[in-house]
Amino acid sequence: MLPVGILFGQGVNYVIAQAAVLYAGGTCLLLDAGQSDQQIEEKLKQLGNVRVATDVDNQCRESLSNYPILLIRFEDSREVDQCVETLSKVPVWTSAEHRSHLIYTSGTTGQPKAVQLAAGGIIRLRNDPKIPISAAQDRVGQISHTGFDGAIFDVWVPLLNGATIVIIHQEIFLDPFAFEKYICQYRVTVFLITTSLFNILAFASPRIFSKMNVVICGGEAANPRAMELVLKHGPPKYLYNGYGPSECSVLTTLHAVTIEDTKGETISIGTPFAGSEVYLLDDSMREVAPGEIGEMFIGGSGLSKGYCNQPESNTSRYLQLDGLGHRPMSLYRTGDICSKDEAGNIFFVRRRDHQVKFNGFQVDLQSIDSAVLATGFAQAAVTLMIEQSQDVGPLLVTWITPRSNLTNTECLGHLQTLIQKLLPRGVLPRIEIVQEFPLNSSLKIDRNRLKEAYLKKLRLLQANFDSLSAQKKVAMETRLEKIWRDIFSPEKSLDMEESLFTVGGTSLQVPLLISKIFSEFGTKLSAKVVYENPTLNGLAHSIRAIEQGHLPKSNVTDLLLADASLLCGLKPYDISSSVPN
Repeated sequence: MLPVGILFGQGVNYVIAQAAVLYAGGTCLLLDAGQSDQQIEEKLKQLGNVRVATDVDNQCRESLSNYPILLIRFEDSREVDQCVETLSKVPVWTSAEHRSHLIYTSGTTGQPKAVQLAAGGIIRLRNDPKIPISAAQDRVGQISHTGFDGAIFDVWVPLLNGATIVIIHQEIFLDPFAFEKYICQYRVTVFLITTSLFNILAFASPRIFSKMNVVICGGEAANPRAMELVLKHGPPKYLYNGYGPSECSVLTTLHAVTIEDTKGETISIGTPFAGSEVYLLDDSMREVAPGEIGEMFIGGSGLSKGYCNQPESNTSRYLQLDGLGHRPMSLYRTGDICSKDEAGNIFFVRRRDHQVKFNGFQVDLQSIDSAVLATGFAQAAVTLMIEQSQDVGPLLVTWITPRSNLTNTECLGHLQTLIQKLLPRGVLPRIEIVQEFPLNSSLKIDRNRLKEAYLKKLRLLQANFDSLSAQKKVAMETRLEKIWRDIFSPEKSLDMEESLFTVGGTSLQVPLLISKIFSEFGTKLSAKVVYENPTLNGLAHSIRAIEQGHLPKSNVTDLLLADASLLCGLKPYDISSSVPN
């Protein structure tokens, strides 16, 4: 049976379409409606013959012009009972080996590849004791982009347990005040979130997860400082650091984080769960001893069926190995270098591909990150090698978010002094300070944007760019400009009518902006107000209006919550397992 593309925004139709395809014995190809037509078409072309299920908002997209469309509207579901002939043919019974989903990798390390997930790899997530979900009580927040593997957890873990899905749109979870109110109002209890987004919310409002039962972070190395803030100021019942590539059905290992864990430089990614098997192997494919490093290989019930139409990648990444058990084993080669302690807790060390040649040294970029974090003057660090012209040579640059109780100058001075004692002279990086890292569509650190921004800065300095003349500002605008500079690090003087999004700001920095404005002025702005008034003048006017009572403080957030519910297309008579009551 041909795969069926699932092209919807978040909401009930996205869930119904998947259920319908699986009920008919088919395969769901998850697509992200937020991506460009070029990106969507590239994925469809890789698979060849595909049908696409979509809605009225997406049916006329250029990327779908060569593919048959199955138009799904929620209101049509009331007529299903009349289709007796169709109903007699379903459900189509399948097995745990059935290819239920195709999910594309992000493509940040090359061409996106379609991972073939088996039904059993998803079903195993529903009943593991590490993720205790009660059908009657629990509600799982769905924030993952519809084309990424996190959305499989958000949708199918609650449905398979008879629990509730709560749709949370970007305008909600990027506004810490609206988000906190939303999860309380709709009683969200379970959350799978990328580490980068968790860090943003933790630093903006560390009590934000306090009423939840289970919060799972994953996708990047955990930030001990962010974890510590949440655990001290309002922890969920269980705070997990998780790990799992798409090729192994979303999650492979989990670790329940404690305050004691946050005192170290790294936090364990835990132990295998839900039928996964993990092996750390050396270059000779032998298991390493505790304390030694090896490449992680994953097998077990979460292992996918390989990439679709990618024979070379399948040969290099999906291996058959003897000698690890009583039978030959199918394993996925992750490319992640890890270690484990005597208790079996696994620690991520680095990626194989984070090694570069610099000044005659074979440099592990993440070891520089670790050295910078070990100084205690940075909350997070990312190191990249930036190629310039051949006569200048490459640069090593480390971007950091500073400790909050220090000025940028103090932080830079202390860090540069200490880092010289921790690293060889030949690999000392340049230090760049940012208040938040830019994130890509997968909500992971966007390394390409860091490089591009730094090269742009070098070009501006080289050309001796004349900054714009400072304009006369009143006190509030001056204080706002300082906040902007702290967060967005603009490379020129700021114009009072210039949008924050044109000076380097991103939507995922809006929570930090809202939090800092509240700390500075005691005024709660919603994300809606920021998006509608993204200039210094606009924000200053909004703050004054709220202070003078011209804008309803509570109704701004209430309107945002109401709009989000309308966007879901949900009504009281909708399917109970996907509707907030």
